[in-house]
Amino acid sequence: MFFFSECSDLSGIIKYIKTILTIFQIVVPIIFIIWGTIDMLKGIISGDEKKIKETRTMLIKRLIYALLVFLVPWIVNLLITIMGGSSDWLNCWKSIK
Repeated sequence: MFFFSECSDLSGIIKYIKTILTIFQIVVPIIFIIWGTIDMLKGIISGDEKKIKETRTMLIKRLIYALLVFLVPWIVNLLITIMGGSSDWLNCWKSIK
């Protein structure tokens, strides 16, 4: 593993990565929720009790997936901090907005 002495060398790349993660963190859960809601509506419209139960289970799974996707960046930051990752990299990551 190599360490970066100056944050300015990577600021453009880190901003790009953080922007992509932010978009991913917002858009993917919204897609999961919309997708689950559409499936639930299809089940309700069909009127089949078995289908409604299946779609309810799938909706709950998709809500959990959406929550996990939303929390992935936070979990990764927590793990890096706990494991004592490179302080240069961590400081650079946290300092760039």
